[in-house]
Amino acid sequence: MPVLPRRVGPVLALAALAAAGCSDAPGVHSYRTPKSTEPRGPGPAAPGPTAGDYRILGAVYPADQPVWFFKLTGPADQLARHEADFDKLAASVRLQGDAVPAFDLPPGWMLTGPRSVSRGGVTVTFDQTVKLGPPDAPLELTISKSGGGIAQNVSRWAGQVGQQVGPADLDKVTRPFDAAGVKGVRVDVRGPQNPSGGMGGPMMGGKR
Repeated sequence: MPVLPRRVGPVLALAALAAAGCSDAPGVHSYRTPKSTEPRGPGPAAPGPTAGDYRILGAVYPADQPVWFFKLTGPADQLARHEADFDKLAASVRLQGDAVPAFDLPPGWMLTGPRSVSRGGVTVTFDQTVKLGPPDAPLELTISKSGGGIAQNVSRWAGQVGQQVGPADLDKVTRPFDAAGVKGVRVDVRGPQNPSGGMGGPMMGGKR
């Protein structure tokens, strides 16, 4: 029987070990780690089907039959700087029946009172507005009481930024969260169109 050179023996042994490691030998298993299903707070929803230079962040209450609509509109880069504060405000909302919900204002945000906007013969009344951001280019959070449900309002908000969100896409731009004693739904839509040209309230036609 021929004798292998000393250098060849270790090489063949390593090759055999490598081959054994690559085979599907019994007792060797692979696993996939499942995605976490832990509930989250009112932070960002999963990335939606929309993208662009403009953005609408919203929070609606209560989640099962929304009546109150909180809406922050503006350039996407500006809203990103205030997103964490928006989420803190959304989580602090406390419903007060027919009265405007109570909430905690982040530092630098200022109540500016109710106001009405009329465009194209349609008037929308905001029960409360909040200003934030630099004085020369402030953003505005509007708070309105309305009907129409989540799907219709989200679809309309998406249209204001130049996007289409149908029922099949609703879970991609919305997410439920817990506020102060009430469940809400967070809305996040983006698109290429400046939404300031559209009606700023919830469903057109005004308050219920």
